[in-house]
Amino acid sequence: MVIAIVGATEVDLQIGAVAGLESLETGATSLRRRCRGAVADSWWSCRYSRSLRCWHRTGATPAGFSTRSLWEPLRRPTLPGWLQHLGMASRSSAPRDSPPNATGWLDEIDLAPDSGPLAMRTRALGDRPWLVIDDRRGSEVSLKAELCALRHNEVFAALDGTETAGATVEEMVRQALRAAAVSPSLRSARGRDGAATGHDGIHPLDRAGRITQEDLCLLRRRPDGWHLEAGSVCFPSRWRLADKIGRHITAVHEPVDGYAERLAGRVDAMFDRLGKRPVWRRNWFVHPDPALFQPTRPVGGDPVVPVDRVLDQLMLRSERQTIRRVGKQWLVFTIRVQQATLGRFCSSPDRARAFTRWCRLADPASRRHRGLDDAQSAELERALLDG
Repeated sequence: MVIAIVGATEVDLQIGAVAGLESLETGATSLRRRCRGAVADSWWSCRYSRSLRCWHRTGATPAGFSTRSLWEPLRRPTLPGWLQHLGMASRSSAPRDSPPNATGWLDEIDLAPDSGPLAMRTRALGDRPWLVIDDRRGSEVSLKAELCALRHNEVFAALDGTETAGATVEEMVRQALRAAAVSPSLRSARGRDGAATGHDGIHPLDRAGRITQEDLCLLRRRPDGWHLEAGSVCFPSRWRLADKIGRHITAVHEPVDGYAERLAGRVDAMFDRLGKRPVWRRNWFVHPDPALFQPTRPVGGDPVVPVDRVLDQLMLRSERQTIRRVGKQWLVFTIRVQQATLGRFCSSPDRARAFTRWCRLADPASRRHRGLDDAQSAELERALLDG
């Protein structure tokens, strides 16, 4: 039997050979050619992260772990089935749709042809919930625990002097969860190895981020405007927290064409005017990758999904954002990522018609910002017309 172990942040494979299964020898040989690690005649203790879809080497066999589960996929006749069990299958094996009762947000998507990247479209939150709690809470909080355990430097960052404001945000989050009859206990942030996430040494904004589905960004008013001072961002939409921390809000939005010239001053002024009542907005993109943790853009851009697979494979990825004051000099910016396939989104005739109209009338820059280059837009329009 051959066990493949994929490091949390590595691309290369390492192979541990354990008493042989000849039917996998061909696959094992091809895997050896792709790896840098030497073949060993011993068992490497590891655990499988279903949420991150990979194996992680550990110092000792995790409690409750059994190699029996590894034999099960070997009864399958082909190597790909075995690789899928080990977390090396295509990312398309991740959940692609929200549960049917968690898709009310789809009607909030703004499909006006002029709703481009520079349209702020904030509005009063009113009686809407500040934090959205749905059927995905368990899996998303578990995924956050995995990311915090394995890639903490990528999902959390904070400058000095943010602890007090972070503690205020933590209490706000806990109050919102209690009001929704959801336990805000850090038991939700336990890793799969059972180790509790204690309070000692953990920034309060980090603690808050681990118990809610939203990502949390803490903004501070400096003499030259609003800056990103701390963030718990486990589900980025193709941006790296480490690249943005400490920077003015203009620099945080550098990839948006025209932002600095047309919106920077308006955003600073809007944040300055914000009172006790939160505001919210929603943006959206179209990506083929359903992963919640997407800190980088694919090299060379997204592959073009052909017309016959567009509605099943392209994801509508939306961020529900709220902005709420935390004292005189601080704001908390929340980001809740919600996703559905384009097929689910267009299952409503009204939404399908509105989306078709948007594809036809939106300018090329708006389409590209949403993730649709000319080639993908053409395939998508054909699919919508055929439907």
